Amino acid sequence: MFSQISPVDFFQPLLDRENSRVQRNNERATKASLPATLTLPQWLAIIHHYRWSCAYCRGPYESIDHIIPIALGGGTTAHNCVPACHVCNGKRQKFVNQTLNARATLAQVVA
Repeated sequence: MFSQISPVDFFQPLLDRENSRVQRNNERATKASLPATLTLPQWLAIIHHYRWSCAYCRGPYESIDHIIPIALGGGTTAHNCVPACHVCNGKRQKFVNQTLNARATLAQVVA
């Protein structure tokens, strides 16, 4: 026989996990002096839109990905965050590193 569990008790761990994810990313953006306005309801709407899947490969998502990375000036906002798996997020990180290196080289050339 199954025990009775309320919907709130059933979903609370998931909500806590997602709230923690949002808060961590807002803190990262705040430390970088960037906008940090993503709310839990906004994030839940975003992951619902992507059917709780990676925005890039449609596999299971594991993290918040910043379309314009924090390292390149993108904040943690509803218009800049999508769900991503670690593989896709890692591929984007390689691109970010290349972009940062190119910016540093260009800054030296222009200086």
